[in-house]
Amino acid sequence: MGLFSSHPLGQTCLLLCFLSFPANGSQIWEGNGRVISGVGQGGSVKLRLEIEGEQVRSLSGPPLAGKIFRNPRLNGAIKTPTGNWQIEECDKDLCVNLQQYHPKQIVFYRLQMQK
Repeated sequence: MGLFSSHPLGQTCLLLCFLSFPANGSQIWEGNGRVISGVGQGGSVKLRLEIEGEQVRSLSGPPLAGKIFRNPRLNGAIKTPTGNWQIEECDKDLCVNLQQYHPKQIVFYRLQMQK
């Protein structure tokens, strides 16, 4: 048995370390956006996404759940009841363009992968 697996403090440490990381294979992207037209034009907003394989969901910000393509870069569009999302990798960042229906606005986000 290893040192961590046999000692209660070690087990607790391993459990906390395990729980602090996202699910296996998922990536967390987070960053700021700007309302470029419509209601609140010029305003600043935040978005946090989780991407696992080709599945994308928002952890904060407007609701999003859908599938995009990875070939090998992330690239695609997702249509939801709240709006149309365009997602693509821009260098090391993730560029997200949202055309939201209610309130009617266009928002551009630039997200960074969280480590």
